[in-house]
Amino acid sequence: PPAIAEAKEEKAEGAVPGGVDKVEEIFKTARRKKPCIIFIDEFDAISKLRGHISNYEEKVLEKFLKEMDGLETDNDGVYVVGATNYDLEGLDPAITRRFSSKIYFPYPSKEERLQFILHILKKKGLEGVISEKKAKTLNLMMYGRMNNYAEIETFFEESIAEAVYKGIAVSEKFLFN
Repeated sequence: PPAIAEAKEEKAEGAVPGGVDKVEEIFKTARRKKPCIIFIDEFDAISKLRGHISNYEEKVLEKFLKEMDGLETDNDGVYVVGATNYDLEGLDPAITRRFSSKIYFPYPSKEERLQFILHILKKKGLEGVISEKKAKTLNLMMYGRMNNYAEIETFFEESIAEAVYKGIAVSEKFLFN
């Protein structure tokens, strides 16, 4: 079936781009193309607990709930999949109870994280610069602050960019500062 993918872009005011109109447009498109899957990355952007969001974000949430329920339309064949790094407790229960399934993907284990760090070092040509022992130390230092693969890779990307900007080589000392 066709799929519609949406990723929430951050804006200074924290608003969802396109807001209520965008939500309506996505569901209209999905209903026209059904069977269709609507995939929303960073789902927490439209599903945070009410009381912790702006009036604008609450309107977007309410519109999403109405569209998802399909009370005024036929949503048969329209499936919504949301992905987030947040715990479900941080999301509005009005949203989470509308999903028939919730699949939890745990963060990588300490060993999986280390293997990923070693992979990144090799991919970036740094395997000879950063020892495996230092990679293990870095892994432990990152734990709790950088939990998933994307955050770990972003750390290396930003560190390399900073080194290039400063005109210095990426080294163990540089990464540990």
